[in-house]
Amino acid sequence: MRKPGSDKQRDEYLRKAQACLEQAAHEPARRRHWLQQAEEWTRRASESLYGDADCATHEIHVGRLIAKPSK
Repeated sequence: MRKPGSDKQRDEYLRKAQACLEQAAHEPARRRHWLQQAEEWTRRASESLYGDADCATHEIHVGRLIAKPSK
């Protein structure tokens, strides 16, 4: 069951994930760190809606945040 305001929180987490991906492009020496941070924000975005990291709506692929296809 979704909580009120969870879409807003999810969007904020996805914005943070995108910012981490952009930072990874600007800081090659810390790229791995920023990609890990982006993955963490993506996980939090998923959990903010469903409480389960296995139902993520986005994933990181080749340093980019990509929407997963609908099931």
